Amino acid sequence: MKNPDAKDILVSQILVIIATILVIARLNLRLRIQKRKLLLSDIFMVAAWISGVITAAFSPAFAVLHAFDPSVHTTLEGYHGGSANLVLILKLLFASSFPFYTTLYLCKAALLAVYLQVFPEFMVKRRRFLWATIWFIGASYIITVVILFCICLPISRSWDIRPSRTCPKWTYAVTFHVGWGLSFLGDLLVFIIPWLIVPALHVRRTLRFGIYFTFLLGTVNMAVSLVRFVMIWKAGADSSISLSTIVLWSALDVNIGLVVACLPSLRPYFGSRTKSQEQSRESNSWDSSRKHSGFGNRTICFHSKQRGSGAWPSSPGSHARYSSIDQTVVGSMDDTKGFKDANDVELRALPGARTRDVSYGK
Repeated sequence: MKNPDAKDILVSQILVIIATILVIARLNLRLRIQKRKLLLSDIFMVAAWISGVITAAFSPAFAVLHAFDPSVHTTLEGYHGGSANLVLILKLLFASSFPFYTTLYLCKAALLAVYLQVFPEFMVKRRRFLWATIWFIGASYIITVVILFCICLPISRSWDIRPSRTCPKWTYAVTFHVGWGLSFLGDLLVFIIPWLIVPALHVRRTLRFGIYFTFLLGTVNMAVSLVRFVMIWKAGADSSISLSTIVLWSALDVNIGLVVACLPSLRPYFGSRTKSQEQSRESNSWDSSRKHSGFGNRTICFHSKQRGSGAWPSSPGSHARYSSIDQTVVGSMDDTKGFKDANDVELRALPGARTRDVSYGK
């Protein structure tokens, strides 16, 4: 780590540490405080963190092999560490690509899993767009991995330094452009999705700003991704750009995405209030709403095309569960089971702003 350029890699290591703290905080919240099993979004988040740690582990190896010397170009021109170390660096570069792209897409998967919890089933068009995005993200990951492993066969050619055996330059260009393009388009879709639902939610202003701030961090991630694209594109013609610079921007791209993917699940930590204050506020709000219309601004939404005017439950045992933040029923109506449990919706304040049972009857 004596190389000055290698110090820049510490930035990505710090981001990994931050992501580690966020993951531990989430697991503590879910398993110890709430005493509940992990959600699908939690599983994706932990998997993304593991993949991110594996990706970050390559940087110290490159530094030890002196691949971060300022004179070493992205094509490894200027490397004077011997042919054996050169082959080893090429192997590490190839091997690091898989966890790198895996981390990028697992971060997207974690956010999409949160969206599936938040989007009510009566928002049919929004959920269709969400599912289309999920299928696109899955297909993009498969395409990226297939190109990575199949564009130059046998795979050993990727680290063969003999001119007659090494992979042609166009294979690296195709792999990078396709991989970056699909990932960036996926980031754009994942960034757009929250704005389809957040403006329609009846939430407190502070909570709305918090949600906006969390997802606006996605713009930082996309900006870093754009810089990474420009730097690698320029590296093809500018030999002054070192390998360490490219690795730095790649590490920032993947690790900022990891941090952003961890933040939404920590919403209960930042939104909780004292129990007495929250109970008093909810009691006053509930009493006031009953005086005016029985339910006030708590909107009970049904899919009218499926149920019509007869959808209101009349049985004394019928009940709905709604979030006290968005004040909208987030479960789906079933003729025999009523609304599905909405306890696992992430974007709500805990423990104060909790789910309530509301009975309907005479």
